[in-house]
Amino acid sequence: MKVLDYDIIITTYEMTKTKNMQHLIRSTYFNYVVLDEGHIIKGADSLISEQVRKFHSRNKLILTGTPLQNNLVELHSILNYLYPDLFTDDSFFRNAFDITRNVIDKNMLLYANKVLNLFMLRRYKEEVERLMPKKIETKVRSYFALYVG
Repeated sequence: MKVLDYDIIITTYEMTKTKNMQHLIRSTYFNYVVLDEGHIIKGADSLISEQVRKFHSRNKLILTGTPLQNNLVELHSILNYLYPDLFTDDSFFRNAFDITRNVIDKNMLLYANKVLNLFMLRRYKEEVERLMPKKIETKVRSYFALYVG
């Protein structure tokens, strides 16, 4: 069977570093690439981020609970993955917000928030929990004998 015989392919970030996966990445055009825990690519220079950027696809979607933590460059890396022609230079983000250097440009943060609203759908835990069905827990007891001869 060939990879194109499947509708969905699920893999891990670590697999993108293997030779077989690298060949698949270079030789296949996907309709959709969905990155779960997408904050993993917030370091644009990491090997995983570089490999993920080699996927050829018509559509991209990132799922993450933490699009940024320390600075806006992390956010730029994610936005650059989604829209590389639009988010080309990170200097705009680099100089605006970096808690490791205690740099906070409030006007730039407001602007970044407006930009994010164009690209991000944010859901809070409280909103999502109301939509989830009640958890059903079933305890299954298993009894078995261990024979050691």
